[in-house]
Amino acid sequence: MGSPLKFLFENPENKDWNEPTGTMLGNGFAWGQSSHILAWIFFVTGMDPMRVFCSMNHNEITGADVSHAATIVCANNANISLSGTTLLPGEAHSHPPVGKLIRIEVFGSKGALIYSGDDTMETSGQLEIRNPDGSKRVIAQDLGFHFENTVSQGNGPESLKAFLDACRDKDFAIGADSLLGLKTVQTLDAMYRSSISLKFEEVVQV
Repeated sequence: MGSPLKFLFENPENKDWNEPTGTMLGNGFAWGQSSHILAWIFFVTGMDPMRVFCSMNHNEITGADVSHAATIVCANNANISLSGTTLLPGEAHSHPPVGKLIRIEVFGSKGALIYSGDDTMETSGQLEIRNPDGSKRVIAQDLGFHFENTVSQGNGPESLKAFLDACRDKDFAIGADSLLGLKTVQTLDAMYRSSISLKFEEVVQV
């Protein structure tokens, strides 16, 4: 995951994004951005993280982490190789905006799932399945690539619409529920602990 948000994490005035509070071991790109992609991965794969090794780079001005590389070992003998940076050139709020670059690849014995693109351009990517024989098919081809809804017009992103529907006792789509959110937060916490200890750190299980 590459984000054009260097301006956010190198500005000392953005304390909530850059400075740890309470018992936090650090703050920056992992908490602020990688939480999104980890939630997606856990939601789609159902994998349970067990231990993490992570190395981080930090901004010289604010001390916030701005890039990382992590290995996440999961319960079913699967591994996640996670990398991300906020150093993608450009700005998310320029005109025209520079989008986040996302590439997710899931490989298994029964094929592969690939989801990639630029989140400001729905024509830049798609969700596809590759079969063991090498053939591939695109899922929901007409939808294109959608990762993060940042459109300021209208009634808000899908998460807000789902919340409002729930409050009104209407049917709604459950995206990241509380347990998936907990799994994501626990993984990020282990990433920060590992970046300090330089060892594999256990993910707290519930």
